[in-house]
Amino acid sequence: MNKHKRLLINISSIGETGRHVCGSLPACTFEIKNIEYLECSKPIDYNLDITIVTHSVLIKGHAKTLIKRQCDRCLAANDCTIENSNVCHYVLITEGKVIDLTDEIREDILIVFPQRFICSESCLGLCKYCGQNLNINTCKCSEENDSGKIWDKLNELNL
Repeated sequence: MNKHKRLLINISSIGETGRHVCGSLPACTFEIKNIEYLECSKPIDYNLDITIVTHSVLIKGHAKTLIKRQCDRCLAANDCTIENSNVCHYVLITEGKVIDLTDEIREDILIVFPQRFICSESCLGLCKYCGQNLNINTCKCSEENDSGKIWDKLNELNL
């Protein structure tokens, strides 16, 4: 992983009653290059409760970030909040006195990335004839190209 800010927890700082940790990790923690349809430029915010449990450390809490992603229907870029409120890790205490939770928090966010992103339930998408974003403007293509005319070119084939 990269050499940027890490989420390191010193086990001796947890104490008997546990420890609450909140903060953020930089966007470069994602290790995802910004591409045309996905931009991860906001930090990952985390809010964790850490407790020592019989030679182990229990981490519970949530992690959240904001990404800019292209809608799968209309192709418009929109902000999308990604949040995992079920962060839960159980780490055995080994010889080290410091545990690194950076990779775990990164994975907690990546695991809840939507497989399909739709900007809203009412998104109309693109016109199948001209490609116009129907959320912004209406087009006359759908009126001109009624469903009966779509197959006319196939009828002209000499098979």
